[in-house]
Amino acid sequence: MDANVTGRRPHRGFTLIEMLAVIVIIGILASLITVAALNAIKKAKITRINLEIDQMDMALKEYKNQYGGYPPENLQDEAAVRRHLARAFPRYNANNWMDDLAAADVDPSKIKAGNALVFWLGGIPEQRGDGWVPTGFSANPRMPFATGGSRKKPLFDFRPERLALDENDALAYYPDAGVDAGPEACAYHYFRPPAPAPFYGAQYDLGDRGIASLYWDTRTNEWVNQDTFQIICAGLDNNFGSGNTFPSGEAGTAGITAYATESFDNITNFANGTLEDEVP
Repeated sequence: MDANVTGRRPHRGFTLIEMLAVIVIIGILASLITVAALNAIKKAKITRINLEIDQMDMALKEYKNQYGGYPPENLQDEAAVRRHLARAFPRYNANNWMDDLAAADVDPSKIKAGNALVFWLGGIPEQRGDGWVPTGFSANPRMPFATGGSRKKPLFDFRPERLALDENDALAYYPDAGVDAGPEACAYHYFRPPAPAPFYGAQYDLGDRGIASLYWDTRTNEWVNQDTFQIICAGLDNNFGSGNTFPSGEAGTAGITAYATESFDNITNFANGTLEDEVP
């Protein structure tokens, strides 16, 4: 018995080289899993923004069904606003629109591309506690901007936690992309293309957050969505970049390269995924 016991090979543990090899393999697998997880999270955020833009797109089309046309992006264009209001609210005296908005505590000079979605789809905003609630337009066809009373329901369900005043001190809506809402973030922007001519479109310089621009289509030589509208999100980097052409990435009519680094991840209603996904 003793001879048999002593003849067994003793159990050998892992050598240092084997343990280091195992650690390296685990490290590689962990990095692959981490990269895959981060990519999945990024993709999920982009998909969430795409879906929200699709919902805004449908809301604007419903707005056209109800009011006869798409709204202007900039309330500083008084003639365009008056023409739209005459169509949208034919029983309303559109000559009084600026005074009526002021009475509702809305400054029309501050409603631009970054605020237009909240105003036209949400109606008159009301501050409640620490946040804002879009209350829709008045159901009175003669006084759509009146506060209180019976109201039409907003055409889009704005999340209160993502509504905030922007750098113009006007209410804007921010994407759910891990970026806090407020003046240092990039809100959704809404643009209505002008006549199809090769010139500068609407641009809003946001400093370190890039330039929110209307996009020119290099394939058709006119503005993207010429007859409808553009909705643009700055993407996950919170920067619009400086691009204004789509989808080729060539120099645009203004001599601006379309896909500067910050523009690659912009998300819109005219591209699947990000703009980078549409580059040929």
